[in-house]
Amino acid sequence: MNNSFILNFFIKIYNLFAVAYNHSFLKKICDYIKNFLVKSSKNSFIVKFFTTKPDVNGRLQTSYFNTIISKLVNSIKNITLKSKKHLDNSVILSSIKFFYKNVLNIPLFTIGVFLTAICTSNGVLLILTNNISELSSLFFIVTLCTGILFILLFRSAFALASSSFIFKIVFSYLGIDCSTNNIKQCKISKKTFIFIVLAGLILGFTTFYISLPFVLIGIIGIILIGGIIYNYKIGVYLIFALLPFMPTMALVGLICISLLSLILKYLTDKDFCFKRTSLDLPIIAFEFILTFSAITSYTPVRSLQIVLVYNVFIMSYFLITNTITSTKQIYSLLSVTLFSALIVGLYGIYQYIFGFEEGLTWIDSEMFSDIETRVVSTFENPNVLGEYLLLMIPIAFAFIWKAPKISNRFLHLILVGVLTVCMIFTYSRGNWIGLIIAVILFFAFYDRKFLWYGIIVLLLSPLFLPENIINRIMSIGNTADTSTSYRLNIWLGTLKMLNDYWITGIGLGEEAFRMIYGRYAYASINAPHPHNLYLLLITENGILGLVIFLWIIIAFYKNTISAVSYKEKSFEKSLIIGLSSAIAGFLIQGLFDNVFYNYRIVLLFFMIVGLTSATVKCYAKNQGEQKCIK
Repeated sequence: MNNSFILNFFIKIYNLFAVAYNHSFLKKICDYIKNFLVKSSKNSFIVKFFTTKPDVNGRLQTSYFNTIISKLVNSIKNITLKSKKHLDNSVILSSIKFFYKNVLNIPLFTIGVFLTAICTSNGVLLILTNNISELSSLFFIVTLCTGILFILLFRSAFALASSSFIFKIVFSYLGIDCSTNNIKQCKISKKTFIFIVLAGLILGFTTFYISLPFVLIGIIGIILIGGIIYNYKIGVYLIFALLPFMPTMALVGLICISLLSLILKYLTDKDFCFKRTSLDLPIIAFEFILTFSAITSYTPVRSLQIVLVYNVFIMSYFLITNTITSTKQIYSLLSVTLFSALIVGLYGIYQYIFGFEEGLTWIDSEMFSDIETRVVSTFENPNVLGEYLLLMIPIAFAFIWKAPKISNRFLHLILVGVLTVCMIFTYSRGNWIGLIIAVILFFAFYDRKFLWYGIIVLLLSPLFLPENIINRIMSIGNTADTSTSYRLNIWLGTLKMLNDYWITGIGLGEEAFRMIYGRYAYASINAPHPHNLYLLLITENGILGLVIFLWIIIAFYKNTISAVSYKEKSFEKSLIIGLSSAIAGFLIQGLFDNVFYNYRIVLLFFMIVGLTSATVKCYAKNQGEQKCIK
């Protein structure tokens, strides 16, 4: 590459332009304007507001409401701490705690004995009842073979994984120390061994009433739920990893169990206290206004169902801010999240290459006949998939610039490429605009010199982008496009409706919107929502709902901008810029669509807001500013 004629030619051209610009009158004008703006803005209210560190403790601790709540909670905590002393001495609880504390260091031999015992009693039942089917036989053979294999392995799961080359790479990537010094294999007593055999035999006999697959799934489910209750952080990692793949109500259950575990941790650990952030008050206020809107809704039953899901998902903010305490946790948590995003992106590309049944559903075939499909991946809608990718790509950008290892930066460069290609295949114009603005903001705050490269790429993009993508971009604002005219008519109808409902709102959900909107609709369009986040907030919750949401956003950017004002470049700073840029792009997409239409995107939004607050706190701590947010 160093001897490439073409590369050297472009380098020389670039250097000539750079030298010419540095000595040009244009640069002097730009520098003069820049210096003037910097000097005039230093003492402005806006700059002071966003760069001043928020004093969270000062406001919260002196409030009357906080004093009452603190006394009530402390009384409950004192009672539970006294009860905990007796429970800790019980055989059952101590055995459960031992299991979860050493689960990865328990020899696989014992698990093999347990599975073999289940198969033994299950096999006897199958023979006696003559109830042998292909499915039951398959599960029996698979379970028995797994049990025998585990019996032959006298090592623990962690020791076995540590000796694997693939797991070593994964552990190294996540920052987990898998050296032999950390491998501590537990010894199983004779009494415990006998208990495991008896438990396996009894569970095997239960297959007379419940099939073996359900028994095994039930065991895994109980162990998983118990693990989350034992340590709520397990639940947080699972939420981030499984969000693109799990249905809404399964995520609700997972968050509820994790929140219960967090509360139990607070009540039973005298050293544990809830971490406070500058967004706590506006987020709680937002939950209150949503609940009030649901109660006073034109369709209260449906609105209350919706607000329960919303409130659980919004509470994930507090779950995350009380989980993340170090940069290492941030790195491993986001690594898991981005790995899930990679699967989503690859599946989306697969859909584009091989096609799928619903691929043409969201295309104006008359105007865009050259678009063959719009991908949805694990989401039900290309716009929703675009919103997910819009939140993921800027985060991956942060890893490219400041990941601890060069190899990890290269892997995330590939990840950004996969996610960007998948984003292109959504053909979601609003998300494209949001992503471009998010990337511009990332480089504007991280290193402005990269903006010039971005501008050059944008100017040259018509030379290498496919024609159907260029046509899609050029159609932005074209009312001949059914999607554009559809949105425009809905916005006009919603604004007309807000003349009567802007103070109180109409309540949450599509049912309430359809009930009222029909009286104000333009062109007889029957719409489920306003296709605009900000119109939606006013429509459902009144003007106060929008004001409180903007309070959250202002507090969020006050928090992040004050943090990135530190001059030192680090992984935390790069990540804060990436996270806040992702939220900015998401809010831009909110101008063109209802980005809160999909529950999982609502959850992801508040999880990223929570993760950003936790990252800001870690960054402030590393910079010696622990007093900023405690």
